[in-house]
Amino acid sequence: RAKQIWKAIKELAPEEKKALIEVVLEGASLRAAGAKEGVSAMTMQRRLKRALAQLRQELVDQDSSLWSR
Repeated sequence: RAKQIWKAIKELAPEEKKALIEVVLEGASLRAAGAKEGVSAMTMQRRLKRALAQLRQELVDQDSSLWSR
């Protein structure tokens, strides 16, 4: 499962991948991550939301393809 997650993370857009890694994995606040990237906390929140939605969808798609084999 970890390989599937990392594969899905690698497929994210660069900005969304950075948001996910900095906020979720490294524990940075939205404000701190945004300041590091030169954007607002709200922009980081939007990027993170898109990243999580895409990650969720990718994992659901992978699971459903396993069941259809």
